Amino acid sequence: MQIQKNFFLICENVIMDDKKRVSLINLYDFIIAPQLPAYHGRLFFAINITVSGANQKENKLAMKLLIKSPSGQDIIKNPPVQIREVRPIQESQKVGIIFGVDGVVFNEYGNYIAIVYINDKEEASLNIQVIKGNNKQNARPN
Repeated sequence: MQIQKNFFLICENVIMDDKKRVSLINLYDFIIAPQLPAYHGRLFFAINITVSGANQKENKLAMKLLIKSPSGQDIIKNPPVQIREVRPIQESQKVGIIFGVDGVVFNEYGNYIAIVYINDKEEASLNIQVIKGNNKQNARPN
């Protein structure tokens, strides 16, 4: 089974409508922290992949999200594993996964890295820069 990352993003919220269409709300380029530790009640990590070559023996995806601090510490304790089944009758298929992470605490400024493992193999990573400042100083003009 081959996996190709289409995108991997961090955002404030995710909404899924009754037709299973996903809206990603307030995408982050970086996170502003006036002081440390910086607490985020909930963050969402959205990844979309293309899976090809699935068969009867290889038709499950076990996905896990890790976040590492600039000093290399894991900031998610006991990350849950999401299991998704893929259809082996399709040559290739897109799969979207949303990780909702509660109580994210950033204890350092700098570059964090979010890593998605699929079937125990690193398939995607995302740099998350946490910078010092306040929202008014760093607000972007409309």
